[in-house]
Amino acid sequence: MKITSATFCAALTATLMVSPLNAAFSSEILPCAVRLVFKEASQGTDVIYLLSMQYKNRTARPISAVSTLLMSGTSNVVGNAQADCTYEGEPLNAGDTGECSWPIQVVGAKLMSSYGSAAWTDIVNDQLEKFQTIVQCDIVGHRYSN
Repeated sequence: MKITSATFCAALTATLMVSPLNAAFSSEILPCAVRLVFKEASQGTDVIYLLSMQYKNRTARPISAVSTLLMSGTSNVVGNAQADCTYEGEPLNAGDTGECSWPIQVVGAKLMSSYGSAAWTDIVNDQLEKFQTIVQCDIVGHRYSN
C-alpha cells in the first residue's frame, strides 16, 4: 500500500486537531473521602461532611482550589464540588502536595432543637451513609492563584 502525501497530510492534520482536545478534557482520578467533623456552635454541635483528598499540583502555577466530580466505587458520578487547596491562606505551589478539602454539607445544631436528637441522629447517619459511597474524585479543573 502506497501512502500519498495527501493522505499523510490529512492524517497529520486530524492528529494535530484532536491532540489539543484530548489535553483539554484530560482529568486525574484520585482517592478521596467524605468524613464527619463535629464543630461547636452557639446552639450545640454542627455536623460537617468534609470532602478531602491529597493532591499533587502538577501545573506550573500555584492553585487555590480544584474542581472535582465526586464518584462512587463503581465510577458513577454522584455529584460535584470544589475543594480548597490553600493552607493558612497560601496556595498549593507547583510541584507541592497537600490536602484539598471542602465542607459539602452541614447539619446544624438548630435542626436538633427543631426535630429532637433521635431525628437529628437519623438525618446525620442517613447523610453519612450516602456520602460514604464517594471514594474517588475526578479532578476536572483548577483555580489558579494570582
